[in-house]
Amino acid sequence: MIATTVPQVTFDLRLPAEDLGQENPFRWEPTDTAELFGGRRVVVFAAPGAIHPGCTGYQLLDYDARYGEFLKAGIDELYCVSVNEAPLVFQWAYSLDIWNVLMLPDSDGAFTRGMGRLARHRRGQPFATTCSYAAVVDDRRIERLFVDKGPACTCPAECCDAPDADTVLAWLRGEEAVRSRTAAWRHAFARG
Repeated sequence: MIATTVPQVTFDLRLPAEDLGQENPFRWEPTDTAELFGGRRVVVFAAPGAIHPGCTGYQLLDYDARYGEFLKAGIDELYCVSVNEAPLVFQWAYSLDIWNVLMLPDSDGAFTRGMGRLARHRRGQPFATTCSYAAVVDDRRIERLFVDKGPACTCPAECCDAPDADTVLAWLRGEEAVRSRTAAWRHAFARG
């Protein structure tokens, strides 16, 4: 079942803390979805795998690079959810120099399950992953949900029609989405 509001969960976030006065001025802070989504209009998108070629090679970088366009389209924040442990998710963002997208490590899959997008990994591993999606959320209410077009998580992540920045921006602007650069990149990648 797909949700109509974001689920109530708590994420362990690595947030700036200038008051620490050290070389690595960040601290871990538990932050719940009411605080993250309340009173804001945000885009949250899911990356099926941290440090995965499809997610890393284009999706996350594109959302980050187009942050200004999202702001102009009425979005307050961009969030990326990944069903991975917090240290891995934050190291992934740090390695890519991501500063405009807040990473949401969904280590136990509670948020993703609540969104109706949790799936077993396609190769039969015992751990879960997220199906590709993006959502425009206004004050915790899901305004529009974009999902991959293939059967839920049965194709490699780089071959899915994952909702990319082009698709979401087109909807926000009231335009018709065109085949995006992300989809073209993914299909080229899949061919080898």
